Amino acid sequence: MRAPYFYPDNAYFPITRMQEFLKEGVFGGLSKSYYRTLPNYSHRKTTEVDGPEILRQCREDNVDVALLTPV
Repeated sequence: MRAPYFYPDNAYFPITRMQEFLKEGVFGGLSKSYYRTLPNYSHRKTTEVDGPEILRQCREDNVDVALLTPV
């Protein structure tokens, strides 16, 4: 059984809240893509490989701002 206090809706990926902000006009749009990296506990890989790759993808999709959520 899933306990709500352990897994609140949108805790890790707040898409519902982002869609609410979109409807309220807080910002103009959401990217057609969502980006993620798997936690492999390597700071070097995250900063030297994963981060630059996500930045490349965001630039390719003309993303202005990224919301990063830790897990």
